[in-house]
Amino acid sequence: MSGEQRTTSEFFRGVEQREIPIRQWRGYSPLFYYDASMTAVVFTADAAAVQALMPTPRHRPLRPLPGTALVAIHCFQYRASQLGAYCEVSLSAGISYTRDAWAHGALHLVRSVLSERYEAYVFQLPVDSEVAMAGGIDYLNVPKYMARMAFQERGGQLIVTVYGDERGGPELFTLAVPSLPARAHHSARARDVAPLRVMELASYPVKGGRTLRAELKVNLIDSATSWLPRGVALRLGEHGKARQLRALRLGHAVELIYAPRCEMILSMSEADGPPR
Repeated sequence: MSGEQRTTSEFFRGVEQREIPIRQWRGYSPLFYYDASMTAVVFTADAAAVQALMPTPRHRPLRPLPGTALVAIHCFQYRASQLGAYCEVSLSAGISYTRDAWAHGALHLVRSVLSERYEAYVFQLPVDSEVAMAGGIDYLNVPKYMARMAFQERGGQLIVTVYGDERGGPELFTLAVPSLPARAHHSARARDVAPLRVMELASYPVKGGRTLRAELKVNLIDSATSWLPRGVALRLGEHGKARQLRALRLGHAVELIYAPRCEMILSMSEADGPPR
């Protein structure tokens, strides 16, 4: 692991950490990701099927149109982090948790897009690192499981294939997206004066009857966004876990975010309390 790695990035400066045990490993909270990439696609989905996934009444799926919800696939490659190098893929539903009960429609979605602050409920989280899986399960009760995954870039596309378990076996899904021309943002180095471009992704898992908050702050060093993107293809496989995705009746791709270079900070807290 690389917990002692030092960085000159302004993004991490002033963030206090504490050491935490993750079974036989050493972890940190908040957790730093020094060099990573993120590719995310948001799809339309059946609102009733997404509603059935929600663990509490406060987890309210976003409904930009009647009968329509939103499901996102986030593909992460962590090249350097305090847990080492690994990959994971998050499958989540866009929700409104902290807003008023009525605020789960198009207006809330527009507000999230403009502020780059999103709320979600993660319902599957395949990962290829045992320590990352253990930390997510033990501290946040997120649905992490070991899986094998492959990231390939060819012919102007990024192709991500996820298998249902660490031995390979049946495929969960393959996602192909165009490699968008990424624009450089603030590098977060000490000499730079331009503001950081930080996206905040908050998820709300439930553990022991308590709703927790996992917040991932993403400094988008290089990134590109496409609305109603062309060239996005999702193929569901034959693994049993793919049945859950089929039931959601995923439809059109609404948004594509391609960030080949970014930095991240993951923190956890009670949903209505301070970070810990």
